[in-house]
Amino acid sequence: MLVTILLTLICPATAIIYNGKLRSGIIVAFVLMLIELLVYALLGISFFILLLGILFLAAILFFFMVVNIRSTVRVNEHPIPFVKKGWLWIIGVFIGINLLCWMGNIVIEQYTIKAYKVPTGSMEPALLPGDYLMAGSGVKTSDILRGDIIIFQYPGDRSQKYLKRVVALGGDKVRIEDKQLYINDEKTPLPFGATLADSHCYPHSYQGNWVKGEDGTNIWLTTGSRDNMPETIIPLDQFFVLGDNRDNSVDSRNFGSVDIDMVVGKAKFIHFSWDSKANSIRWARIGKRLQEG
Repeated sequence: MLVTILLTLICPATAIIYNGKLRSGIIVAFVLMLIELLVYALLGISFFILLLGILFLAAILFFFMVVNIRSTVRVNEHPIPFVKKGWLWIIGVFIGINLLCWMGNIVIEQYTIKAYKVPTGSMEPALLPGDYLMAGSGVKTSDILRGDIIIFQYPGDRSQKYLKRVVALGGDKVRIEDKQLYINDEKTPLPFGATLADSHCYPHSYQGNWVKGEDGTNIWLTTGSRDNMPETIIPLDQFFVLGDNRDNSVDSRNFGSVDIDMVVGKAKFIHFSWDSKANSIRWARIGKRLQEG
């Protein structure tokens, strides 16, 4: 009985095979893998879908736990129960099922959703330190719009992940004058709720120059780029990103535009939030969808 419970917790299909139903176990294994892929693909839609997905998977596990325990009881009533034979089959199928699940998880992580933690306050107030995000991966250039929050590899060290808001797309003209952002010569307001922390403006620095980085990005080399930046045109398949907390953010003003190859995900919603200063959960933030713009 204990073996049945453990196998069900690991993978319900292996417990079915353990009870002598090889064909049924293999069919259930493939069906469960398809259900898992479908659930994970839908998780990024909303926090409500996330909860439904978790409850659905828990219900399936409970159902198979009951079925497998009852099956084990019936099997052991026979004079020569299958559970005392066929271990090579069980081990072989178990390895095969787990290999399929492992491959399925790779597909899930590559093309559906991933989870990320917000480490700093550069995106306040939209995102706070301690927010945990669900983000869609497998993002293409056409999937990203102005206002989207993206996760990308930091151009200076691709092992690091940064999270900023897209303010301009490939082909857009961008400049900053006294903290005011202009996209294609039009004033662009701060994101909803965002404010400037510093009333002081860094001086204009026209002595700098644009330098092409190793990743093909344009970097304005000057100490005055935070509040004043001369006009540049964003290359195609690249994005100009800024933190909502403009006066406390390292972003495209520092490392240039972000190439699509660096983008690893597009933030969708907050599924958990922890306030480390108060040592408490921010209940009101759980389930918050990250709207565009």
